Order: sequence, then structure tokens, then C-alpha cells
Amino acid sequence: MGAFSSMFIDRPIFAMVISIVIVLLGGLSIPLLPVESMPNIAPPTVTVSANYPGANAQVVEETVASPIEQGERRKADEALAQSILTEGMEAFVEQWLNQPLFKGLQRLPEEQLAAERERRVRQRPEGLAQSLRGMGAGAMQPVWERLSEIDVPALAIAGEDDEQFCRLAGRLALAIPGAQMLRIPHAGHMPHTENPRLFLNGVRGFVLGHERESIADLA
Repeated sequence: MGAFSSMFIDRPIFAMVISIVIVLLGGLSIPLLPVESMPNIAPPTVTVSANYPGANAQVVEETVASPIEQGERRKADEALAQSILTEGMEAFVEQWLNQPLFKGLQRLPEEQLAAERERRVRQRPEGLAQSLRGMGAGAMQPVWERLSEIDVPALAIAGEDDEQFCRLAGRLALAIPGAQMLRIPHAGHMPHTENPRLFLNGVRGFVLGHERESIADLA
């Protein structure tokens, strides 16, 4: 073994050539490895066609698309409720917080993130399951058409990294008379936790602004 190793030590150029040859052979062998890429699988899709003469896009959404979406969401909520009761809070919280929706929480300090997780694990699975069944998005009826009846100051808040809820917050601000929308930078689905300082400053500014208006009206 000593004579074999000394051959490479005494002949460094020969050793480098051997190394280069090994690297080249390794690179050339990669396409020959028995490894297959992800197969081309088209995810299942559902296409709904509806003929509604005289209806605009909003009417079609409210009478066709929304009921279908709500029914599917109700099934998903029930499946999640059953999973929580079967597998417990530990498994649910682990899966829930690993969603892309909550990736902003990873910016929190490790101690705070652990505290957030522990707070959720302590909840009762029975209570969370009943909340999904009774107050989930699939169980509650949409009230978009009644938002124009709100006559109090309203502030719709969303983290700027949460695109879906930014769209919903914008829709709320347009539907509620005199409402405002606030996007919290460097925050996702939980702006009050991910960026509490800007969240509180935004809420405080909104409240103080309306207090001044109320005082001016009384004067």
C-alpha cells in the first residue's frame, strides 16, 4: 500500500491526470445512470360550463362558481377535521405551519417561532374540528353583497407577501363604503405576528385619524 501511494506522491502530474480522467468518466456516465425524472402527469382538472343568458360575470360567479367552490371547501374542511381528531394537534400543526402560506413565519426568531407552535399545539382538537365544521369557509355563507350596508370605519389589512389575501382585502375595501386597505410589508398571512410594529402603527394611525374626524364633527 505504501509503494502504491508513493507512486502518486512522487508523480503529482500523473496523479492530476488520473483525477481528471476519473472526473470526466463520472460526468460521461451521468446520462447512463438508471434514474428517471418526474413523469409527466397532468393534475386532475374540473371544467364547469354554464349558460346563463343576460347574466354578467359577477352573477355567474355568485350563482354558479361560488356554490361549487363552497361545496368543495366544505368537503375539504370535513376531511381536515377528521384528520385532526384522528392524528392529533402535533401532526396537524406540523403540516399546517409547513404550508407556503406561512413561510413568512420562518423569519421570526427561533424562540418566538417555537412559542407560536407550542400555543397552537395546546389547542383542543375537538374544538378546532368543530370550528372548521361550523365556521369554516365551506360552512359560512358569502356576504359580499351585504358589505355595502356597513356604515362604520373599516380597515382591511393583509401582508404584502400574501397575494390571495391582498386581493381579498382590496375587494373588501372597495365593497365597504369609505373603507381603507393597508398592506404590511415584509409579512405574509399573519402580519400581526410577522411585522407587529408596522401592523400596530397602521392600526393606531387608522384609529387616531377617525377619532380626530369624530372630534371635528362634534365641534
